[in-house]
Amino acid sequence: MHTRGPVRGEREGAKGVEAATPATAAGVKPNLSWALRRIHKLFDLDGNGDATVEELLNFSRVTDLDISRRKSDRIIHGIDNNGDQKVSWDEYWDSRFGGAILSPDELELEKAKFDAIDQDGDGYLSINEVPLTLFPEQNPEVLKKIGEIVIAHKDKDRDGKLTASEMGIPEEDGHKISHFSNHDINGDDALDIREVLVWETGMLQSEANLQYLFLLADTNRDGNVNADEFGGLSHAEVEEYGNLDQLRTWALHYDL
Repeated sequence: MHTRGPVRGEREGAKGVEAATPATAAGVKPNLSWALRRIHKLFDLDGNGDATVEELLNFSRVTDLDISRRKSDRIIHGIDNNGDQKVSWDEYWDSRFGGAILSPDELELEKAKFDAIDQDGDGYLSINEVPLTLFPEQNPEVLKKIGEIVIAHKDKDRDGKLTASEMGIPEEDGHKISHFSNHDINGDDALDIREVLVWETGMLQSEANLQYLFLLADTNRDGNVNADEFGGLSHAEVEEYGNLDQLRTWALHYDL
């Protein structure tokens, strides 16, 4: 599972949302509050000054779709180290995991996912295949293959479903257990293939993280967030649960 965020090439060297903006490149030094107010203006879809959580989530969904369709070149540029306009397994590995150490089983799983995204089987991800590393739901066939691969690798008792334990989630990790429960639509304490597919898109987790950010910003608890409230979020609050990467991706996409 993943949350939505910039690829490694876009992330390096940035300090926060404000560090990603063209205004910074032009010599202007906007602070975090300035950047958050600009982003608030984007997701306040009806322009009345008070954005709802539904407006925030709808904006996120539309933006993710637009990014995947229009920014393939930017995504591949952040991963393609040698400039050949395609991504090898080594380049993919470096962009996703860097110097991380994975177990042999985890490494095998990630390579199998790469092979599923590599639809033509040439050993590389093309400019059309690369967006599926972030948005696998754009190709239902690829997403289904990934879901089947995940179950095949993690289903220890071979019942066709994955428990939290099989997915490597510790009982004491309340945050991850909560996300697991949110994906367990039928409440059987395990994820079947349909639920695993949703898990692999990362959409529920990303939206839950944004809902949490909205709740932090809604200081008067009226169910709406205005520019002052959103702009008043601290760096620590924005950074929590990966929301900083999400907002920074929006700032890059809309050239704030």
